Amino acid sequence: MKLVVLFIWLSVSNLVLAQKQDTITIYYKIDESSIQKIQHCKLDSVVKVLKDSASIKVAIYGYSDHSGTDQYNLNLTDARAKKVETYLLNKGINPNAISLCIGKGKVQSKGTNDKLLSEPLHRKVELILIKAQDSPTNKNTSISPVLADSTSIVIRMRNLNIGDSLVLNNINFEPASSVILKESIKPLKELLKVLLESPTLKIEIQGHTDCTPAFEKARILSTDRARTICDFLIRNGINSNRLQYIGYGNSRPIIKAITEEAGLKNRRVEIKIIDK
Repeated sequence: MKLVVLFIWLSVSNLVLAQKQDTITIYYKIDESSIQKIQHCKLDSVVKVLKDSASIKVAIYGYSDHSGTDQYNLNLTDARAKKVETYLLNKGINPNAISLCIGKGKVQSKGTNDKLLSEPLHRKVELILIKAQDSPTNKNTSISPVLADSTSIVIRMRNLNIGDSLVLNNINFEPASSVILKESIKPLKELLKVLLESPTLKIEIQGHTDCTPAFEKARILSTDRARTICDFLIRNGINSNRLQYIGYGNSRPIIKAITEEAGLKNRRVEIKIIDK
């Protein structure tokens, strides 16, 4: 068993160091959130990587198959993700090494055959290991549409009209990933507060990427980012009928340059008011 863990750890750590990101996947029985013992060696290899390198962080995403309602699957996948988080914490992992822990509900199948063949593979938790980059300061700068800092989202959204958009300045993502940076939790809660206090408000969540991915890859990534925000709101009590999401890829950059500062601003989420 120690040899297995060592082999997985070497594979994982080498991939993370080379690619700055890697994904470890563990699987589940139908309708269960308990971690099977056979999956422990994978999790233990993640523990070793995190303990050996303070520059590596992990994001935990839970998924399900299609056998259940949307709300049931969100609850189930949230439980799966949280049990993985608890496992890591019980092994001595610093909570700051966990950048995100979230259930994303059911995996979207491409068609009937895909659904029948891949349902067992959809019952999973993905642990995305990311090598931290030099983190540039997230400065507030004046851009259009309206730029909001996390302390003024409530006030600014109340003053918007139907069709207006708002850039949520402090909701940011790891490069080439839908993993939300930890600093984004506060503005997400501000957005949630607005929606809870304004039950008739409907919004469109628009995802954007930086200029580095190819267009189609960027569109898919930006859609996944927008869906991550949508899932967070639904899981916290917002009716899905009030939410739309779309990914624009890299077609609408704020800054047309390939620099880390430009990338940080272009990897963003905008909120458009659909109805009030």
